[in-house]
Amino acid sequence: MSSSTETSLLSKKGISVTPIRLLVLKTFLKNSQAFSLKDLEEKLFFSERSTIFRTLQLFEKKGILHEIISSDGIKSYALCSDSEHENHNDQHAHLKCRKCNSVFCVSLDIEHFFSASNDYQVDDVQIFINGICKACNSVA
Repeated sequence: MSSSTETSLLSKKGISVTPIRLLVLKTFLKNSQAFSLKDLEEKLFFSERSTIFRTLQLFEKKGILHEIISSDGIKSYALCSDSEHENHNDQHAHLKCRKCNSVFCVSLDIEHFFSASNDYQVDDVQIFINGICKACNSVA
């Protein structure tokens, strides 16, 4: 994604464009994994923790990122799959690699599990998988 496209996405979501917001967005767009606040602090070491945190909160509120809380209680954020749309649906699983500790979004047909019965109204689905990611598995 070029800077103009990133700027356009922020503007479309009603977010003022700042250098840190562009850097945080670029970081998520360049990587397929989720990042915790600590991860982003290490990558963007020249930025203040509070500024990164406020950017993450804003991006989550505006539907650019979604929050993931792992089984060990660590909060991470990942890019929403359809962040360019106003109303997005990020019902999918998350996989935490036990070798590199990265967290990835994994596509699953979650709606299929509940479509057979009208007895349930599903508002939110959270599935967390522990295993080995593609990159670590290919090295093993």
